[in-house]
Amino acid sequence: MGANVDKLFLELNGCPVVAHTWRQFEQADCVEEIVMVVREGMQEAFMELARKCGFRKKLRLVAGGKERQDSVWNGLESLPRSTEIVVIQTPPGLARASRSSRLRSRRRGKSARRLRRSRLPIR
Repeated sequence: MGANVDKLFLELNGCPVVAHTWRQFEQADCVEEIVMVVREGMQEAFMELARKCGFRKKLRLVAGGKERQDSVWNGLESLPRSTEIVVIQTPPGLARASRSSRLRSRRRGKSARRLRRSRLPIR
């Protein structure tokens, strides 16, 4: 990775990596608003990317936390109480680790469904 370049802004096929995922949510008719939890100080870079890529969907930028769980919590806390459905983008490495954990638990006789339940309050 280059010096002073956030990995999300490294280019893949001529476009920053984050823009590829963002575009999928931007083009989904069922998505009304995009909430992105970003590192403090990166807000302007994300706003500039939205302008550059022509993203028009309602966007809310939320400051991240110390750990990933804190960032997820900050994003959830920023949502209006009327929010019914939330999609949390999981990085590929974390998704593989989670899937692997569920498979190991299934082998031990535990319910994979129980492992997926969130302990966060549902609004």
